[in-house]
Amino acid sequence: MKTIKHPWLIALTIIYTIIIAYTFVNMEDNVYYWDYNGYWRVWEDFTQAFLSDPLHSLASLKHSIRHDDYNKSPIVIIGLFKLLPIASRNAYILGLAITYLIPTFICFSLLARKMVNSDRSIIPLLSYLIPFSFIAFWAPTLRGYPDVCGLIFIILSVTYCLKHDLTEKFSVSQALKLGALIWAPFLLRRWYAYTVVSLYLTLPLLQIFYHKGRLSLASLKNVIANFFIAGLTSVLLALICQWPLLKRIITTNYSYIYSAYQSSFSYSVETVINNVGALFVGVVILSALLTLIIGSFKQRVLLCFFALNLVISFILFTSTQSPGIQHDLPFSLWLLLMFCQGLFLLLSRCKSQSAMWCIAGGIFALLIFTQLHSLFGLANNSRLSPYLAVPTLPLKVENYSEYSALSNDVMNLTENGKRVAILSSSGILNDDMLNTVSGFKLEKHINYASQVDLRDNFREDTLMSDYVVVTDPIQIHLNESGQRVITVPAGDILNHIAIGQAYTRLPREYKLSSHAHAWIYKKTRSFTATEVSDFYQQLFSYYPEWKAQYSASLFRAYLTANISLGDVWGAFSIDDENNIFAHPGENTPTTIQWQLDGVKVLSVKSTGTTCNTDDHVKVKLSADGVVTKTFDIAKGATQHIDMSSFQGKTSTLQVAKEKSSGCDGLQITASQ
Repeated sequence: MKTIKHPWLIALTIIYTIIIAYTFVNMEDNVYYWDYNGYWRVWEDFTQAFLSDPLHSLASLKHSIRHDDYNKSPIVIIGLFKLLPIASRNAYILGLAITYLIPTFICFSLLARKMVNSDRSIIPLLSYLIPFSFIAFWAPTLRGYPDVCGLIFIILSVTYCLKHDLTEKFSVSQALKLGALIWAPFLLRRWYAYTVVSLYLTLPLLQIFYHKGRLSLASLKNVIANFFIAGLTSVLLALICQWPLLKRIITTNYSYIYSAYQSSFSYSVETVINNVGALFVGVVILSALLTLIIGSFKQRVLLCFFALNLVISFILFTSTQSPGIQHDLPFSLWLLLMFCQGLFLLLSRCKSQSAMWCIAGGIFALLIFTQLHSLFGLANNSRLSPYLAVPTLPLKVENYSEYSALSNDVMNLTENGKRVAILSSSGILNDDMLNTVSGFKLEKHINYASQVDLRDNFREDTLMSDYVVVTDPIQIHLNESGQRVITVPAGDILNHIAIGQAYTRLPREYKLSSHAHAWIYKKTRSFTATEVSDFYQQLFSYYPEWKAQYSASLFRAYLTANISLGDVWGAFSIDDENNIFAHPGENTPTTIQWQLDGVKVLSVKSTGTTCNTDDHVKVKLSADGVVTKTFDIAKGATQHIDMSSFQGKTSTLQVAKEKSSGCDGLQITASQ
């Protein structure tokens, strides 16, 4: 029985998939954030751009594949679902499920049927229905992760190695195909690199012992030659298509920057067990024991192969961070294969047809029950619940109307070019969630705050926001030790200390989910030098190595600045590279009072080089007890100002035009 050739079965699973996906999404509140949101937005932007400018979109896809940690390749195919006359989120999730889940089920079926040589018709049917009902494949997909796409190529790689005996001869064509298959998961999702390494360690062993049963010099030579070409193919494809990304991976200590995501080994093991269910893990162990006892040599080789990949890939991955729901996909795959192998062996030895169908029906019913329990909370209070996969219910929050009110109020406050920062980082509230609630209208008004200390450092433009949203209790999604970039500024504002003294709380209180409360704070003045120093000292107490980066930056001076812009054209702003852009007004100068402690030399460069007028900019720097310095900076010229006499003093910088405003742009930088 070639199950996947039966169109009625595929049709039924597509219908069921549509029902599950559509029902799940329609039960959710519009509070998507971070990874639940990320690829959905990429998908929307790419498909919209492709419809208007296909060539430019393809160029952006190429650039994304070469450079991005989260490249666009997984969402390209599902762009067609954008044409469906349904809501965007429904179309996106439906696209993931139909495009990636169903092919995963089919590929799994092809591999699973190779594990047991039996003519029992129940085995081909179950080889398709079991992965179809497996919650660990569904949960990340319905959350918006496209990561299941990588499983297709992992399964195909293993199937290819079972079908082709690479111990017999050296075959360049077969090695090239295998190398491309193994590279594909890494192309689609960077973190599959751990599974790729695991496969290259274990597939050669599988080839030798599955096809030959023992190690011989001739078979070893052929396997080494074939896998050398396969490995070279994977590496060359990665170098050709993803060299900038590879260079960044090689030079980045991911274990360090993701340390906030790291937990104990036991916690990581517990996470995997929770995502498939303790009951399922117990059955997997029994299935493995059954295979060891009654299975053939080849079946025991396969079992060892699955177990080795589970252990190796898990150890490699958890050396960097603890797995999330999407990272559990390959671990769940190996567990499911081990389970199916033992189950199919049992069914193939079962003499009673009725007993065989009862066992199969019971297993399938339990998997469907687990699926509905996890996705929709079916029988959540049953005695079986603690042993099933943890629920991955539709995203919802209590008091959604309060989130809408917060979003609307922030929109009204920032509509005239003001900026807001959300110092909250959990599933209760975060900046990405609030932007989603607003229908992405807040996108241009949010100064996105740092979330994780060692990954993001501290984004100083957070402190330049006109408004800040803070929650009580302060919301973080990791251990506090990894999110000081949230807890320190939020704590200062709530307690009205250090930089918090420059803010005033607006009267409206927002009652969020899980008894959390939120307020909007308005920045009413610039920070004093003491307030800024006190704030940074808190960060330095946790991360002394940050002191060199933040102690004497021009940004710190900018935070203390009282800025009076000139009329019409007046400007004074700073970018992420600590470059200040200044411009005088048409009739009045732009004036800044600030403290430039730690800045030894202030460099002022004229940037108005394209104007036709031979003009200059008037710059004056003064402070109490210091001789005033004045400069006429010619078009395109740079003036370096010694700041030693201005240390510890509040200085005034004045920028005024001479003739034409078109020539008067300045770039100000500093050195320590």
